[in-house]
Amino acid sequence: MNLNTKGYALVLSGGGAKGVYHIGVWKALLELRIPIRAVIGTSAGSIAAAFIAQGDFSLAEKILSDLTVDKIIDLPEMPENQDETSLRTRTKKWIGFIKDKLIKNKGLDTSPLRNILETQLNEQVIRQKGMELGLATWRLSDFKPIELFLEDLEDGRLVDYLIASASYPGFKTTEIKDKQYIDGGVFKNIPYSLAKERGYKKIIVVDITNSVNAARFDISQTETIYIKNSLSMKGLLDFNQQALTDYQLLGYLDTMKTFDRNVGIHYFLDIDDPVYQQFEKLLNEYTVIKDYHDLLKKSTNNDPDTSLQLRLKGLLPDEMRHYQYILVSLAECAALSLDIPRLKKYTFSQFVSAINNSVNQVDHRLLIQNPKQFQISEYLSQLKDLKSITAIKQVFKTSVYEFHQMLEKIEINDKKFKFPGKSLTKLYPFIIGAKIFLVLIKHYQKKNLD
Repeated sequence: MNLNTKGYALVLSGGGAKGVYHIGVWKALLELRIPIRAVIGTSAGSIAAAFIAQGDFSLAEKILSDLTVDKIIDLPEMPENQDETSLRTRTKKWIGFIKDKLIKNKGLDTSPLRNILETQLNEQVIRQKGMELGLATWRLSDFKPIELFLEDLEDGRLVDYLIASASYPGFKTTEIKDKQYIDGGVFKNIPYSLAKERGYKKIIVVDITNSVNAARFDISQTETIYIKNSLSMKGLLDFNQQALTDYQLLGYLDTMKTFDRNVGIHYFLDIDDPVYQQFEKLLNEYTVIKDYHDLLKKSTNNDPDTSLQLRLKGLLPDEMRHYQYILVSLAECAALSLDIPRLKKYTFSQFVSAINNSVNQVDHRLLIQNPKQFQISEYLSQLKDLKSITAIKQVFKTSVYEFHQMLEKIEINDKKFKFPGKSLTKLYPFIIGAKIFLVLIKHYQKKNLD
């Protein structure tokens, strides 16, 4: 069998509550009509893999997006009234719970999770569907990694091994035929090698581990696509409903970006938009360049004979400097300076509107306030280094753009205070790119009003 022609092997890492990210990935792959031949996971990744192998997206989304801690582990019932006595009772009860569950029972009871898997997964349907399902766990009895495919399991044993793969530290170990198993992440949190050793050449890896850097695999002689969460996600057992919704959306957006359905470094943008074309023209128009020419002098490529593109790149933060879409980088600089929400797909027109609306709100606030009301003058003497600037900004809880504008407005003895611009730029390297993009917005608005 030539597996290379049969679609991709999808490899899902562990990650606890963050595992709902995998469902967002699956949604994107379905929309993109990318064929999945096998799905292989560890821990939460193995549970998501089983639902994917079953093939019912609506069910998987409903079940995994609605998880709570008490649907994973057996928690004690808490008294209803909230008086002081009740609080002491609850505290004692929690202490007793910890002793009973963690010490006496050697871990937290995951019977609620088992119940969900037994009632919502149909092992026979999964076997009949024909998608290969693999998982990784760790056999504690003899300290041995165990990697298995569904075909290796006896009928009726799938849920046992899924629970074994997802027996996080602190959870009760899973017993199968007198052998004890714990979370597969102890050995291999991203079971990439299992897909490659199986013979797959086309592999999609989804990494939701806490590692900042991309995991390293031997991808030789493969076509490997790597998907990593672009925004940070919280703890393994943080089953906050809003967080679960956000994780799924993030998985979807990251996957769409991986397959070039949106662009951006920090944001998710659709630039197949006539407004984008208008801004590209504005960026290179002589009258517009005149308005941001003084900012170009701050470029690291500040040579009049250097091309405009290189001079603009020299103004951008390091991670944006070589990005293929300079205009997108400038727009993202403005968005970052204004704290525009990142977890959303924007058309370029929507992105410009979000930036412009935020600027207008800031400018309105500053217009109706007396600068003295900022009560910032007492801090001015402290504006000497990066640490003090950060501390003062946190006091006022503003966006970088608003903080910058506040400092511009402050006057001392009828003279404008000259704040340490270089320090601010060093701390927030996107501020100059933001200013250029705001110039572009003004010219865009003027042209569309004329």
